[in-house]
Amino acid sequence: MRVFNKGQITNFVAVGILLSLGACLGSEGNAASEGTNITAGIDPSNTTDELKEGTINRYYSDARVATAPAVTALSTQLTAQALSNPSVDGQILTGTAAGAKTWNYVTQALRPTREMSIMEDWIAGTTAGTSSWTVTPTGTAAAAILLTAALPSPDPYRPGLVRLDTGTTATGRVHVGLGTDHMVVGGGALYFESSVYLPSLSDGSNTYKARIGFGDTTAGAYNDGIWFEAIGNYWYRTTQSTSISNLTQTSTAVSVQALTWTKLAILVSADGTSAEFFINGASVGTNSTNMPGPTRQFSPMFAIVKSVGIASSFMVMDYALIRQVFSVNR
Repeated sequence: MRVFNKGQITNFVAVGILLSLGACLGSEGNAASEGTNITAGIDPSNTTDELKEGTINRYYSDARVATAPAVTALSTQLTAQALSNPSVDGQILTGTAAGAKTWNYVTQALRPTREMSIMEDWIAGTTAGTSSWTVTPTGTAAAAILLTAALPSPDPYRPGLVRLDTGTTATGRVHVGLGTDHMVVGGGALYFESSVYLPSLSDGSNTYKARIGFGDTTAGAYNDGIWFEAIGNYWYRTTQSTSISNLTQTSTAVSVQALTWTKLAILVSADGTSAEFFINGASVGTNSTNMPGPTRQFSPMFAIVKSVGIASSFMVMDYALIRQVFSVNR
């Protein structure tokens, strides 16, 4: 991938997978054809900015550069558009057909020595997915079920769905985890993202909790982790180290929405001392207490846990993205 400095522009063609890249500005200030960008330089040391939810633009290793046109000063382009310079290196100017313009971040192509990336969409014909997720149901009829269509009707934008069903036992539960103890904080900015669907809210007759993020067991309560938890009618941001006695759980004041897809994301700081939480792209706060220590292991995890009622409760998960940019090359 050819990277241009802040004072240059170029066109590129993304031959591989192009994710979350906004339509970019054409000469008239509206959205141009896909792949036309005005790009600022990338700072490879700024791992948090590379991963930050809501502004991240990701494209992977088969991106190639088309023949570059004559280089034009970015300042000239910005003057024509009445825009300021980017606030930091590593931003890309994006826009919509309606004319909205903003500076966002863009990563470099995937670098195996510098980063780890897992994208699971559960289209391999099994609940284990392509990454061998472990499914642990407990209780009568508790299960993880691979769905062939989205809820409430087929959706071409959501291939690969898995339903986690608590079954008919009052304490039924199901966990899906990518192992249990494979990751620690402190090695570089760490990012988790998923989209989930809850058909009904937890209530006094059928009470459950849903957990999405990082945890360390598929058998019950976590000891170490960083996750979202749906409790009652609200989402909570949660961090825990060693045991339940070292738990920080704070309401985001964002309501759990039934019959609606909700995007959840977590960004752990490079040094592992804090985690910022996002719901549908908006930050809902940061936890900096009871973060798992650098020797406390965890893995990506989903769970729905019932405590009251025998009617089945369930959660549908769409995808899982886990990415880490290491502070130093491995």
